[in-house]
Amino acid sequence: MRRAGFRDCFCSSAFDPFGPDRYDQFVAQQHVVIIGGGFGGIEAARGLRKAPVRVTLVDRRNHYLFQPLLYQVATAALNPSDIASPIRRILRGQRNACVILGDALSIDTQKKIVQLADGELAYDYLIVAAGATHSYFGHEEWLEAAPGAGRVRGGRA
Repeated sequence: MRRAGFRDCFCSSAFDPFGPDRYDQFVAQQHVVIIGGGFGGIEAARGLRKAPVRVTLVDRRNHYLFQPLLYQVATAALNPSDIASPIRRILRGQRNACVILGDALSIDTQKKIVQLADGELAYDYLIVAAGATHSYFGHEEWLEAAPGAGRVRGGRA
């Protein structure tokens, strides 16, 4: 199993924003892993903008969706691109942050490792901001009559 590391955040391009001379400086810093790229995850990453830490945000989607305006897209008042933005674009000016597209499967708090679908990621501090879901209180048959906003995919409600 491959272990995802600090360099993996920047393997997608030849440009290393930290530069090889600054790599050792950042490896010595504490590593904060944030699971989830929604309201909580994005704000946690932004809040650590000036902190002397490395921040890795992990999300299963490469975009942030501002769900409170989803109804305006459904009524054609807004374009989908008006309420969705790539997470990397949101954090592009934050030099201590990187984004990994991945699915967190489990957390080993003793070893301080997040198990991803395609590897593992070590951390010093962990923020879990994986979001919330609606509940039908054991009545899954209600799903057809009252789908949640997150179920509006593929043009179907």
